[in-house]
Amino acid sequence: MPNSSGAAEILIEPGTYGYDNAGDTAALLVAADRFEERWPAARTAAFTAAPDRLRHFAPRVLPYSTQVRDGILAGCNPNGGPTRRPPFGTRLRWHIERGLRWRPLLRSLPSDALRMAARRFAMNAPGRDLDRPASEEPGRLLRSISLLAVSGAGNLCDSFLPQAWSVLRLLEIASFAGVPTALFSQGLGPIENRALRAKARSVLPLVDLIGIRERRTSLPLLEEFGVPSERIHVTGDDAIELAYRHRAHVAGACLGVNLRVAYYSSVDRRLASSVLSSVAEFARMHGLPVLPVPVSFVDCESDLRTVSDVLGASGPISCPAEPAAVVGLAGRCRMVVTGSYHGAVFALAQGIPAVALTRSRYYANKFLGLADMFGAGCDVVDLSDPGFPQRLLAALGRTLETASGVRDPLLQSARRQIAASRAAYRAASECVSARRQSLAHGSVERMQKTGPSWCGVVPAD
Repeated sequence: MPNSSGAAEILIEPGTYGYDNAGDTAALLVAADRFEERWPAARTAAFTAAPDRLRHFAPRVLPYSTQVRDGILAGCNPNGGPTRRPPFGTRLRWHIERGLRWRPLLRSLPSDALRMAARRFAMNAPGRDLDRPASEEPGRLLRSISLLAVSGAGNLCDSFLPQAWSVLRLLEIASFAGVPTALFSQGLGPIENRALRAKARSVLPLVDLIGIRERRTSLPLLEEFGVPSERIHVTGDDAIELAYRHRAHVAGACLGVNLRVAYYSSVDRRLASSVLSSVAEFARMHGLPVLPVPVSFVDCESDLRTVSDVLGASGPISCPAEPAAVVGLAGRCRMVVTGSYHGAVFALAQGIPAVALTRSRYYANKFLGLADMFGAGCDVVDLSDPGFPQRLLAALGRTLETASGVRDPLLQSARRQIAASRAAYRAASECVSARRQSLAHGSVERMQKTGPSWCGVVPAD
């Protein structure tokens, strides 16, 4: 498992390859820091479609092109069948459903946003070489890995079916190659698609350790899929540590605002305008300056564009998707109203209450789970309720009134979750050490039986 120098090698599957989501990037940075703490001599790499951005955020993490990832998925098949992608019918239905949900959103997007999205797709299209390790064969790469770690994300669900499938397949390949695998800071579900459920049921019990953000939805799913309880760690979100580390020590004066317009949030521009107008009116009534707290900087779902287009407000961000900068914006607020999960995380971890807005089951699961983990200071409003304007104003009023009283309980909860998350990383390092000792004693039966037949993987000497 170790490389030629004997040091550990850790390969991270990030939540975002473009590092244009401050929440997923924050989770990656926390993961990289913790790996460095536990394995000071380790070499850590992460898949990316934007190596310059990865170098900016995490200069000590090696950028591996997503082409390397594609090569692993294309060249390795532990089951001997055509499992590289979901079944054709499953993919077709998913694309049709997403297209129908995207259509009203696309109509309201400015033309320059569409052009920027097309340009980014062309830049990141398969075939473009980035920082691909020279002549790296899938089998050789797998033999060098001490741990395949999936950093914090919420894409193991129906809304991101192709990505969820590929992550599960990557874990499957690594597991059958004898590589220790771990999921950290994961949000799971909804998973109702039959093919994806079957894939998750077959793969997740193979994973050595699974750290989940919340217990309300993810825990029952893992139990249903047959994951052994001793492998499951309820940790909270890894990004909590970064936000807590950069927390504001004085209460802010602004009303932080975020809203996610995307197919998976089921929020379009018309609804966004209605919601943000109500929020702006509340802010005027209480003399609160409005401050955008953007999390996603993806062209077609830019949180900053959504808020600024409606409210005419802007927030200074020196580098798009810079986690510390976004945390700093949240820290300037007395309270935050957000349609982005990490908008709430960045606030709550600093002792700042949040009003969370949801209109899809995907976001309902995330926000209700987050509220359960913190226990106070997170009020969830369902925008699909016809009476949501009144409910939203009532939630904003309650949150403003109780803001100072929830600070200490929120910070205590953040510290508990940080401790639980760090314990999961310790357990992962113990798993890696045990696996390396096992290999040193020649316990490689599964690799001998399965490895060479499907990926050219042979046991390490």
